[in-house]
Amino acid sequence: MRRYGLSDSQWKRIAHASQAMRAGRLVIMVDDDSK
Repeated sequence: MRRYGLSDSQWKRIAHASQAMRAGRLVIMVDDDSK
């Protein structure tokens, strides 16, 4: 799925972030530090 000109990996990170926010977490910050 491609939206807003993002690559698949970027889109997956955004999807992950929105799920994390729904769960009340900010997991994307941890993911950013680990890569």
